Amino acid sequence: MQAPSVSLIGGDERSRILAAKLAAHFPVQAAALEGTGLPTLPWRKAAGRPVVILPTPLTRDGETLFAPDAAAPIPLTAVLGALRPGVRLFGGALPDWFASAAVAKGCRVTDLLAIETVARANAALTAEGALALAVRESPRALIGSRCVVVGSGRCGRALATRLRALGAEVTLTARKKRDHLWAKLHGLRPLATAKLAAAAPGCDFLFNTVPAPVVGEGVLAALPEGALTVELASGAAGVDLAAAGRLSKKALYAPGLPGRTAPATAADILWRAVSAILREEYPWINCD
Repeated sequence: MQAPSVSLIGGDERSRILAAKLAAHFPVQAAALEGTGLPTLPWRKAAGRPVVILPTPLTRDGETLFAPDAAAPIPLTAVLGALRPGVRLFGGALPDWFASAAVAKGCRVTDLLAIETVARANAALTAEGALALAVRESPRALIGSRCVVVGSGRCGRALATRLRALGAEVTLTARKKRDHLWAKLHGLRPLATAKLAAAAPGCDFLFNTVPAPVVGEGVLAALPEGALTVELASGAAGVDLAAAGRLSKKALYAPGLPGRTAPATAADILWRAVSAILREEYPWINCD
């Protein structure tokens, strides 16, 4: 039996590395993804292959595919229209409406970031990348600094505990009481996200992981001179970057750090997940 044809549409360096790994076991084509050295297809044709791998994350703006190499923006609705029933579809951080529509069309859908091991590993890489970015972009050391991490999801927790291990004083914001307890147990200062402005005046580094508007003009104005704000959320930005510019506050837009700071490791994580699933569904293929 032949191996199914696999297409990768869009993505970044981790997608290129993943494509090379897949090409050792499957016929692979790329679309809206330069530099793979693999056969290329128009993205609409690629969407009709038996196995389709979309980017992680699927989108940055909620409307178009994350495809920096595409000649023109690719609407998510157009991607859905090009998919065929029965397609084995992979992607990361799929919006609920997109995943539901693909399933309704007859696709077999896996959100890679909904797999706990993948999500945790991705969060760890994001945290490492955020640390590297902070060290590079600020004249202050993280040791002894005062840090605020907004959001107590996987990424927020991974970053906060690593900052604490480096000797920073860390405040972790959260909405739920159980997350406040988790913060206390890990040597962090819990704070209600709604009270974020209270922590801003004593902050050297502020990291946002929440894909919702939580770091507004009031919070930014309260930050001391020289503080660094880092936006880590994929999708909608939680930091008002325009306000940061007006206030002359240094704010970095840095979503998708695993694909920028550790693409090889990020691709390994995706490869392990994708190959394990394909090994089960196509047992005659050796993906080891």
